[in-house]
Amino acid sequence: MTAIINLTPHNIVIKDNEGKRWDHPASGTVARVSSTPGTHATNLDGIAVYKKDKFGAVSGLPDPQPGIVYIVSGMVGAAVTDRDDVLVPGTGPNDEAIRDSDGHISAVTRLKHCG
Repeated sequence: MTAIINLTPHNIVIKDNEGKRWDHPASGTVARVSSTPGTHATNLDGIAVYKKDKFGAVSGLPDPQPGIVYIVSGMVGAAVTDRDDVLVPGTGPNDEAIRDSDGHISAVTRLKHCG
């Protein structure tokens, strides 16, 4: 059996087409990716516009361990593309995430590899 550890700050709910539900509470450890703000590029109607941030090291992500996978945010997943044990919630437009009446995601229907 595989253990799933949620390294996001949010509880993750996964539902299948038959209504089965898996709850993955936030573990208390959050994987994050460092960033360096971009430099000021221009102004647009008085609003400062900056160049893209530069992303760096990931913190809070344990080394791979047999039988364990980690759920991380999409940003962390984009920075960690070489690990099969790192997954992100499927929240894209084609991922069939379940939304509440306000449009907020209440559950996802899949997890995705990052690499």
